[in-house]
Amino acid sequence: MNFLIFELIIPVLKNQKSAFPEILVSGAAAVGNGKSGFPGGTQIPPAAFNIVWPWEE
Repeated sequence: MNFLIFELIIPVLKNQKSAFPEILVSGAAAVGNGKSGFPGGTQIPPAAFNIVWPWEE
């Protein structure tokens, strides 16, 4: 699974970094209205993932 960063100047935030180990073990859920492909409430199973900046691919 990939965690996409689309902003050129915004780094991965401290609270995001601290959540990554928890997501690996417990999974996650999309909150609020969610995002494209992940409506609010979508359960995301535990998974390892990569942080991806589209301009680096």
